[in-house]
Amino acid sequence: MAINEVQASGLEYLALATELLQRARLADAEAGVWEAADLQWWWRTPRRSDAIDQLFWVDDEGPVAGVVLTDWGRAWGCDPFLVPGVSNVPLSTVWARAVEAINALGLEAVEVLVRDDDFELLALLAGSGFVADDTDPIAWMDAQDRPTWPPCRTGSRSSTAPRRRPARIRCGDEAAKGSRPASGSARSTTRHSTSPSRLLTARPPVTRSSGSTP
Repeated sequence: MAINEVQASGLEYLALATELLQRARLADAEAGVWEAADLQWWWRTPRRSDAIDQLFWVDDEGPVAGVVLTDWGRAWGCDPFLVPGVSNVPLSTVWARAVEAINALGLEAVEVLVRDDDFELLALLAGSGFVADDTDPIAWMDAQDRPTWPPCRTGSRSSTAPRRRPARIRCGDEAAKGSRPASGSARSTTRHSTSPSRLLTARPPVTRSSGSTP
């Protein structure tokens, strides 16, 4: 099956990233860090990274791998994605292109959120001079432990809202300033996972010495 490289920005990038992460989740219910909804949530705030071309690898059925760079203000996030068991693109190739993009943009403050059981990516990060810094847990809740919905009050009734086309609405400049702290905290995922692993924030040494990271 032929695989082509595709570059996209704006809504085209968001559509490819959404399809890629949805396909990854169908391939493996527990792999990776992010969900498609995470990237859609990030997109609500205008960023400098909206204007750059993001790189994807696409086969006959859709995207199988990609590199997403996201401007978080004081640092950029770099997220390599692969569809587990489907992508024929080596992670080393994806990371090499990520490094090329980081260098081409002249980025110094860069963060990569990686699971501590993702040994291949950890090795690639170490080979590029990245070092582990902050840690976060991956949260998990068994389905049977999920709280039940409270019963409706007497005389009330529930209804289903009509389905609508997704709105292309984003925060304006003033709203973006107010929502920036929330969007920054979105980098700490609470996606369900049975893995006991943690999330490591890896940064290049120049980031730590420059004082420009959050």
